[in-house]
Amino acid sequence: MSHFEHSKEFADVRPYTQVINAAAGTKKGGVSLFNPGFGWGNVSDTGSLLPFQDPVKEKERLRHLGSHLAVRNIRLDDLLAHVPPPRAPKFVWDTMKLDVQGADGDAMASAGDYVDNFICVVGEFDGLYYVLPEGVKKHFEFLKEHRFRCVHDMWPGNSIWLNERHIDLYKENPKRFGCHTVYDSKADVAKLIENYEKGGLGCT
Repeated sequence: MSHFEHSKEFADVRPYTQVINAAAGTKKGGVSLFNPGFGWGNVSDTGSLLPFQDPVKEKERLRHLGSHLAVRNIRLDDLLAHVPPPRAPKFVWDTMKLDVQGADGDAMASAGDYVDNFICVVGEFDGLYYVLPEGVKKHFEFLKEHRFRCVHDMWPGNSIWLNERHIDLYKENPKRFGCHTVYDSKADVAKLIENYEKGGLGCT
């Protein structure tokens, strides 16, 4: 989790970085077994807390239970409670980027009301290949309740949401923020603002 301010206009604002090793973002506490990618071509960057929907992939995942890793479950609100509060316009919380292999919605919901501080949220929320936890509120319901509008949907579930609370700050100088520059969700600023002004897209 990082805050980097590149603008000379705000040069007095220092970057804030917090590093957490070997943990997973989720609403529950305790410890979980983390599959480091077995079942999805055994590629480490596909690791997940969740089982696969595909029975072939799930069978392979279960064959390697001995290689699963015990990781701490950390709620994002526990982390964000230690981040200096925003002081707009000089210091703001920029972009919440989620990419946790199917658990994006669960991880985001664990931020609770702290999500209100972010300019935008970017995530892969569809959980297309995984069995999602029961009782997890749909990501779009959570974000709409917190006054975010979906302004970009690259493919089902991979979307960008702008915060109504901070939209004037974003429109004033979009280059300050990372909302539209995330590596897998790059988007045209003018189009994002146009979609916002239309009331947002129907992302679900």
